[in-house]
Amino acid sequence: MKKTKFLITVSILFLILLNLSCKDLNQEIPISKYPTPVIFPANALEVKVDDCDDNDNVNAWGGYWFTYDDTKAPNFGISEVNPRNGAQFTMSYVGPDWPGGTGSNLWAARMWGKVKRGLTGFAYPLIGMGTGLSPDEAPKDISGFTGIKFWAKRGSTDNVNSYRISFKHANITDPSKQDSYGFIFWPSTSWQQFNIKFSQFTQQAWSQPLDKMESLRLVQGIQFQTKNPDPAPGQEFISDLWIDSIILYRE
Repeated sequence: MKKTKFLITVSILFLILLNLSCKDLNQEIPISKYPTPVIFPANALEVKVDDCDDNDNVNAWGGYWFTYDDTKAPNFGISEVNPRNGAQFTMSYVGPDWPGGTGSNLWAARMWGKVKRGLTGFAYPLIGMGTGLSPDEAPKDISGFTGIKFWAKRGSTDNVNSYRISFKHANITDPSKQDSYGFIFWPSTSWQQFNIKFSQFTQQAWSQPLDKMESLRLVQGIQFQTKNPDPAPGQEFISDLWIDSIILYRE
């Protein structure tokens, strides 16, 4: 009888200790508000995001390329983008002789489609493409960089005359308030390189104001979106944007 009581007591103590251990394992571990800053290689003034040479949908940081449009909530627009929103992104053949190329640059990121406005409904139609800065959309701290460089052109049938490069910020959690920091650029039908300092990036002032330094420390991706002109009700514009050789740099 005493032996039985002893075994029961030992079993109860074991279960109590096991429960306490499980609670310890399940406790939340405090983490920094910001991710670890992106570290430059020794003496490197530029860090490649993607040159698209490998002809796949993953950039040099492991992030995926994607497209988006205005068809989902809360906009419910009618614009059309290719490659299709939600489908696997594919690069487009550009050839080896574009200005700035090394002879091996056969591929570029490209989106094309229609920026369409219905007679009623969403009044600010858009399409866009972008690339993440990590495989799982975890934010990166890029505040140590001065700016971004990339090559761009628009297609000969493109009648969208300006686009906006912007960042996808982890400190914007409401889809209806995506007023991220960005810069409007005007590509021509010939390849040209854009060099934009982060000091030139601004919000569009239609939503919540964000601290720029905090936003640069919480970047999930880089986006390129149609900007002007805005279609009138029932009108549509053709968009055809090419992007290549994206680089973050410091001075």
